[in-house]
Amino acid sequence: MLRSENAAKKGEPSSSEIDSKQLQQVVQILAQACETEVPRVVEHALDCYHKLVVYGYHDSQSEEFVERVIKTVCQCAELGNDAVDLQIVKVLLTATAGSSQSVFSLQGQSLLRAIRTCYNIVLLTESPINKATAKAALTQMLSTIATRA
Repeated sequence: MLRSENAAKKGEPSSSEIDSKQLQQVVQILAQACETEVPRVVEHALDCYHKLVVYGYHDSQSEEFVERVIKTVCQCAELGNDAVDLQIVKVLLTATAGSSQSVFSLQGQSLLRAIRTCYNIVLLTESPINKATAKAALTQMLSTIATRA
């Protein structure tokens, strides 16, 4: 029997589950990776943020936690790196217009920061691919927000 199946039968958390304290530590490490301003490191950190959003590890977290994650992701746009910009757009689009199964919905300052960051990428990037991708993501984000209201 697998460890996770055995743990589930005993009522223990499986090894794939993560508690709030561990999640805080993971997010802190990812924030430190983003602070390095090394594009390859930041790109991988943003990919990990994306996975946290997609798999719903943030669901039980406070609004402050979500704001901190979005702020960290948006600050990475200052690098001006094409690969990093694409990862930022991916994270922000997923966080804003995520699946209907996700309870993750940005509100207030986090939502405004996400939209502003995508808009800045549209305006400031020199890559036509990034410009088109950010523009499409921004359109989808605004459409999702209008539908929610």
